[in-house]
Amino acid sequence: MDNKDEVNASEPESPDIHYSGETQNNKTMKSSNPVRLIILLFMLAVSICFLGFTILQGGGSHFGTFGRMVQYSPAFAGNGTERRPYRISTAEDLARIATMVNNGSAFAGRHFILTNDIDLTGFLSVDGAGHNNGAGWCQIGRHDRLPFSGYFDGAGHTVSGLWISRGSEPYIGLFGFIDNAKIRNLHVEIAEGKAVTGGVSIGVLVGLSYGGVIENSSVSGTIRVETRESAVVGGMVGSAFAEAIILNSEANVNIYADLTSENGRISAGGLVGALYQNSSITNSIARGNITATGSRSNAGGLVGHQGGLESILRGNSTITDSIARGDVTATGFAPIAGGLVGSQVSGSVINCKSYSMVTSNAPFTTEEDAIASGGGLVGFMGYYDTATFIIVMYSSASGNVSVSGHFAAAGGLVGSQLSGKIANSYAAGNVSATGSMERSSTAVPGGLVGFSDKGTIIKNCFATGRVCASGFSVFTGGLLGIVLGDVENSYFDIDTTGQQFGSGYREFVLPDITAVAKNTPEMMKQETFTGWDFENIWDILEGESYPFLRRASERGM
Repeated sequence: MDNKDEVNASEPESPDIHYSGETQNNKTMKSSNPVRLIILLFMLAVSICFLGFTILQGGGSHFGTFGRMVQYSPAFAGNGTERRPYRISTAEDLARIATMVNNGSAFAGRHFILTNDIDLTGFLSVDGAGHNNGAGWCQIGRHDRLPFSGYFDGAGHTVSGLWISRGSEPYIGLFGFIDNAKIRNLHVEIAEGKAVTGGVSIGVLVGLSYGGVIENSSVSGTIRVETRESAVVGGMVGSAFAEAIILNSEANVNIYADLTSENGRISAGGLVGALYQNSSITNSIARGNITATGSRSNAGGLVGHQGGLESILRGNSTITDSIARGDVTATGFAPIAGGLVGSQVSGSVINCKSYSMVTSNAPFTTEEDAIASGGGLVGFMGYYDTATFIIVMYSSASGNVSVSGHFAAAGGLVGSQLSGKIANSYAAGNVSATGSMERSSTAVPGGLVGFSDKGTIIKNCFATGRVCASGFSVFTGGLLGIVLGDVENSYFDIDTTGQQFGSGYREFVLPDITAVAKNTPEMMKQETFTGWDFENIWDILEGESYPFLRRASERGM
């Protein structure tokens, strides 16, 4: 990070500023109702927590034993063993796998290898065998208990020219549904000017992954979804359940998801739409732009939605050593947008970074649940009783965040933190929250977190981006908009944030909470950051930079 041009050495040193003094807006004290905001956030957490059940029910599947296990004798070279895998060299070979799997052969324990690049353009053309009256590619593995369970090695080759147009059919991708399969070294490209479309759970590579491993793979292209029901869309994988693993993979996919009714929820992520049940993403990156529109829309640069009630019961998902780059936009009645993760109901985000520009826009209406939340890393974090399950650590965000709506919560790192812990992390992007001039409208921006509820923990963090707000009632802080939880050893730059106080609503703050204000020169001195670990976690270029994370530096983040 390099904000040296913002240093004003002529300004006097700023003293440590804690939460004290009058509010910035007297109207705020008299007219706003933070308790009402807490209730709305709780309702939002409950509504997104059950998204996973919608995905599982999307195709009428009941998870357990899949497939009819009808075994065919495929007409491929090789015998399907690890030493002599089935050799796939043409579009017709790929389509033959789909036909066999969709008729009951899961190929459990069988091995496939791609022997060369495959261009599907001719196969999927109007005169091609795979056109299917305009539906395009028929996915390998279907929603009605017909998964692919084998091992597919792309050997570094590319499948290009893919497109799919299957209306509201669920589990859509090159592979529609996999169960404990392994896909590696495979690259998939959507045909130029075409897209992948479908219903619940859509991804370019895999629609739904139940267990299994995807590694060293990449996808590129466009996904478009327009639906009246709930849908989950990911650049590479739609939904990941049951200890699914995505490792060393990349998606460069632009996603446009539109919910056309007031029911359901859209969740869109640059790499994975939804991550559940002890599943994990490691050392992966998403670069595409994500746009989710509808009454309740989640959008995340890497993951649309992480965790839920079923994940709390069956294990928490993890996102580690991963990056998001690209614009993230959620628009609708209760939108959530996060640079890395849209909504994080359970699980952990560790050593991750977002460069994404984040926008979350809701209409200026007085409806009870009209709330918009956006964060540079996570849009919405928490569930009412799972603080120990939700962690953001060793992570950062540098993209700007803009949130507008009747209730607007915006944070440089996290928009709304209903529960959980944030530690050893920072935010550098500018933050703005815009409310209406209606008497009950509230805008809550913070350099690090917009709204932080009771029971939350924030430790060893800092923020440097400019913070601003407009509307009838505003709570603007250099570190936090409204904070009701615990804050320890955390700082903000009084020069660059444009804020004198760490929190915009100090009346509710416990006396032992400190958000320390420092000027820019002080923020570039190691001695400023009391209790921080500069041996293992943090580093600093004395007098030249803000603190930065060692692990991120080592990985070139």
